[in-house]
Amino acid sequence: MKLYKTKQAIVIENENGFYFLENEKWDEFINDDELFQKIKERIKVHSPSQNHPNDVLAPIGSGQELGACGVTYLRSKMEGRKKVKMPVEEIFMQEYTKRKGQRFSLKQILIELLDIKKK
Repeated sequence: MKLYKTKQAIVIENENGFYFLENEKWDEFINDDELFQKIKERIKVHSPSQNHPNDVLAPIGSGQELGACGVTYLRSKMEGRKKVKMPVEEIFMQEYTKRKGQRFSLKQILIELLDIKKK
């Protein structure tokens, strides 16, 4: 199941086809804790179409924010490069304090860091 924002409607793609919801506002539609259930209900009352939506827009509404995309990735990549030069014990302790409550292993950390170094 996929959800598209278009100029004319919200479009639900399901195995039977495309469902065009023309009287729905994007922000109100997607900001619902029961979104999946809402989509299933709309599919039941609308007829499917085989026409693919032509004018697909970015899936972001007027009231939503998108902050600093890519900045975190770049910073982590640079930090990862610095860590490769550190002793293994120091890397492990840094990752341990960062990942409290998560399961991880030293092998997993080293694989992640080495992948960063290769790029």
